[in-house]
Amino acid sequence: MLEYASTSPPARLPWLVDEAGAHVDYRKHRLFPSAKNHLTWRPCEAGGSRALVVIGDSYADDVDMGFETWPSQLARALPATLVNTARGGSRTPAALEQLARADRRLPTEQFPVGERLLVVHTGGNDLLLALLLPPLTLLLWLDVLALSGASAGLWSPPARPARLSLLLPASPLPPPPG
Repeated sequence: MLEYASTSPPARLPWLVDEAGAHVDYRKHRLFPSAKNHLTWRPCEAGGSRALVVIGDSYADDVDMGFETWPSQLARALPATLVNTARGGSRTPAALEQLARADRRLPTEQFPVGERLLVVHTGGNDLLLALLLPPLTLLLWLDVLALSGASAGLWSPPARPARLSLLLPASPLPPPPG
């Protein structure tokens, strides 16, 4: 296998290494030098039952970026326990697997579902890949044109796919109270 696992945090991540109870599980590729996050667990310094669950790509992956990314800073500011399964280079289809991995790490009795904030930071690598493939780039620009023309009132918006109609309200959401 070209990838191997390690649970000892890289020395360049002191904000993860120095905290009591923190755990970093990352993967390294045998041919490439960069490490990628598999799961980062950083307990809330103030205790509490809130959890910040992060899934996504490199911009949410402390291990890949080599510095404390904005979701990690948000977890510290809330304060909340951080469960980060974001991984540099991942694409949108990996989000469900990342979410399942995070869910396995969060004990429901300690972190009720209502006390979990989910950060989804993905799509950048999908866009970069689409820009490399001319047919996908054309489809992307056609979507942008269709949506911008609809928002300018030049034509009606594209029809909502049937699958999404089950998840989204049929009418616009009411304005916020107040």
